[in-house]
Amino acid sequence: MNNNIELSIVIVNFNSGKYLYETIRSIYDHDPKINFEIIVVDNNSSDNSVKKVKEGFLDVKVLEMKENTGFASANNTGVKSSVGEYILILNNDTEILKNSIETLMSEIKQNPDYGIVSPLLQYGDGSPQLSFGTDPGIISEFFTKYFSKILFRVRLLLSNGHFEKDVDWISGACFLIPSHLYNILGGFDEQFFLYYEDADLGKRVRENGYTNHITSKSKIIHFLGKSSGTVFSTLLPVIKEGHLHYYKKHNTKTSFRLIKTYLIIKYSFHLSLSLLTGGKERRRKIRMTLSALKGVNYD
Repeated sequence: MNNNIELSIVIVNFNSGKYLYETIRSIYDHDPKINFEIIVVDNNSSDNSVKKVKEGFLDVKVLEMKENTGFASANNTGVKSSVGEYILILNNDTEILKNSIETLMSEIKQNPDYGIVSPLLQYGDGSPQLSFGTDPGIISEFFTKYFSKILFRVRLLLSNGHFEKDVDWISGACFLIPSHLYNILGGFDEQFFLYYEDADLGKRVRENGYTNHITSKSKIIHFLGKSSGTVFSTLLPVIKEGHLHYYKKHNTKTSFRLIKTYLIIKYSFHLSLSLLTGGKERRRKIRMTLSALKGVNYD
């Protein structure tokens, strides 16, 4: 390990050149008082995403994949090329704010029980963004996720914006983790292409005796959906496969069957609605999603 580099910032990119450039610029603009490196893993973008980065930031290491390997796999590739004592997983549609990185580093050093620590995420207008959750399960699927945003905002309001909380999992949009722990865990599970890989990692962090912590002492802006909004609908079948994979990995056979039945009913209903209001392409994607869901079995 290169002892001169304390922090490796890993950014996965796919067709988001404009936001990628601004994300990196925000890091250099605030010049963290830490020896760091930035590693960009480009998932075979078709928009010349990394050209401007290569020209504007000569110190940034750019790894260009020959195919879109997914968020989990690309992050693992970036970490394998890193030399820092700590890893900052960072989305390509974020904006680093003053002292946000230094504060995270200070928090994780002062709290050795923290496996993952994350800043409080904000939307572009400064309003708080929910970036954590409870372990996916039957109860959270049907109840918790519908009320969690409300409970989060009420808590922030009552605490005058101060927020310190140990949580089950933290969004992959931004979090800090010791590199040795990331490597012990084997990084993200690459069976998740996009989404649920962060929930899976958070669970494994806790199973290894560490906590996942959110702190409002550090804040960054996350322009939610700018890097994955169009990707979500395109990759919906593989995302929902990942959804069922999580249940298969961490829940009982009964829970798996319940959630699979629920999702099939849900997307069958969407398909029925699309026959009335949706276009041909939407119906095709829903049919593909249903086919993907039916193809995942517990055994």
